[in-house]
Amino acid sequence: GSELDNLLSQANATAASFFANAIDTESKGLDIVVTHNTNLNDRMRLKSDLAATFSQTRQVGDIKASQVLENAGLVGTYFPEDSRVYLEEAVARTKINLTNVLSMEKVNIFLRNVFFGKVTEAVNNVLLQEEYGTKIVTDLSIGYDLSEELTITLGANNLLDVYPDRSAQDLDPSTPGDQTNRSGGRFDWSRRAQQFGIGGRFLFARMSFRLK
Repeated sequence: GSELDNLLSQANATAASFFANAIDTESKGLDIVVTHNTNLNDRMRLKSDLAATFSQTRQVGDIKASQVLENAGLVGTYFPEDSRVYLEEAVARTKINLTNVLSMEKVNIFLRNVFFGKVTEAVNNVLLQEEYGTKIVTDLSIGYDLSEELTITLGANNLLDVYPDRSAQDLDPSTPGDQTNRSGGRFDWSRRAQQFGIGGRFLFARMSFRLK
């Protein structure tokens, strides 16, 4: 066998797992934060915060592998295609958060919208590298001060019940077998690339005490 096979045999092993600094990466990005406060009237104040992140990480140069792996033709085991996609495309490269808080005498209204950029399924098969589109998730809550010490809040996270795109049933019907990322129907959503959770709308009520 190959030198790699011989080394595994000497260790009485059939497989090996290891970590290596096999690639160089380059990350570029831009963070933007804008805050604005204004008094709408004597009793009403609005605070707005905008935070945006635009980022990109990519592989730079070739994969660095030992001579043993090069001779065995196994350089790709250091950094296969699914690892490249996971590094470069499986995490949203754009995220924008707009938060507004409207404060009145006893009432506070909180509204947040978060934009998530597209992501790609991190798999080796290029045919199955499915792209999931952009989404906006909205959170809303209303708080009321019953007294100086006690506040009740009603709200909803993901108010509009938004979900990530579901994985396609079959990405290539012309190819025999199910060309899908659903693992035989066990997964509706990607387990390798997610912008946000799949729990949907979450309603809550909260009571807060302030101790003096």
